[in-house]
Amino acid sequence: MPNLRDWCTNRIHCVRIALAVIALLCPGPRAQAQLKAAQWRSDEGGNDHWYALIERPYPSGGVCGAWHCHVGNCAALGGYLATATSTQELQFIAAVARGNYSAIGGTIDVTVHPDDSCSADEPRWLTGEPWPSEFGSGSYQCPFSMYGYIQGPSIVWAPAPSASSNNAIAEMSADCNGDGIIDFGQCVGGTLADLDRDYVVRCTVS
Repeated sequence: MPNLRDWCTNRIHCVRIALAVIALLCPGPRAQAQLKAAQWRSDEGGNDHWYALIERPYPSGGVCGAWHCHVGNCAALGGYLATATSTQELQFIAAVARGNYSAIGGTIDVTVHPDDSCSADEPRWLTGEPWPSEFGSGSYQCPFSMYGYIQGPSIVWAPAPSASSNNAIAEMSADCNGDGIIDFGQCVGGTLADLDRDYVVRCTVS
């Protein structure tokens, strides 16, 4: 093993390595997500919700890219893993994903029976919204529950052990101040104060 002092002949080089390691192990509590977001406007047939491609650094400040972690990453933006109730909405989500394999809010629950056979429920959205029949019934691998991703224009499924991606699509629909406009868009546009730069409006509800 080389002597550390001999290897670190350039002190500046060593300092840079040390700082990089610290940054990796100790991410800041308010790491700002680099968001690529778009609104599906109602005057274009949409629902006025905002959709954002989540990439590292994640809004939660963590580094976990597992499907369940992305549930928290989306919640840190005041949103949830994106859902689609029509082919048009799915196409919009695919456009926001920009070809990135990205987690969305679909799941398939799998039941293991005493004889080790499996059966699967119909796919569902985490939000409880109806699953469109045109999206199909998905696929599953016994004995694992399955989690949804957008890949190109299609929904694909990954079993729990391998359900991971650096990317996710968050959907924001909250209007906590009741002004009829999605809060996330107001934060992006600067019409609502977002002092901690996390795109979330914190309203006091009486």
